[in-house]
Amino acid sequence: MQELPGALQLDFLQNAPCGFHALSRDGTFLHINETELRWLGYSREEIVHRMRLIDILTTEGRQAFDKNFPRLVAGSILRDLEIDLIRKDGSPLPVQLSATALLDASRNFVMSRFVLLNLSDRKRAENEVRSQELRYRLLFENSMDAIFLTAPDGRIFDANPSACSMFGRTRDEITAAGREVEMSSWTCAIRIWLACWKNDSVRAKPMEN
Repeated sequence: MQELPGALQLDFLQNAPCGFHALSRDGTFLHINETELRWLGYSREEIVHRMRLIDILTTEGRQAFDKNFPRLVAGSILRDLEIDLIRKDGSPLPVQLSATALLDASRNFVMSRFVLLNLSDRKRAENEVRSQELRYRLLFENSMDAIFLTAPDGRIFDANPSACSMFGRTRDEITAAGREVEMSSWTCAIRIWLACWKNDSVRAKPMEN
């Protein structure tokens, strides 16, 4: 297979959809690609040979770096570490990074090579899912109507407090019994009617004579 011309190889490295950088033994940036520079908002002149990786790490990120970088220098492989970098404007940049060490023939450290994935979109999606789950849980737990989570075969996975109150059962009792809850139909009907009457009486305005 024919190799890419030098210019295309350089473009591939500089504008790949992931970040690349190389660090010296003390963590100073030796190289960084254009993609990562765009993510961070820095120019090449501001970073290369001037800044260390810890300069753009959060407190938690520095702790993870201090723990893992010495092992990387010793020749270990760093895989899928999730940390937050700090952009030039101060905003966080969540990334997943992996790294290997470049060693010479005598196995002396030359530099470390990092590959970074931008997790911003994934983190936004995860936050939105958590927000939707919270809204659902608040609706489920505080609804004045009985709500069940059921399977097509009749199993009940969950019941909200209103359902437990109406049927006079705990959540565990309802999920264990499923649709085969054994109770008097009259008792069930009376409890439901009382619950509905109570809810309506709370909502209704008193009539004036």
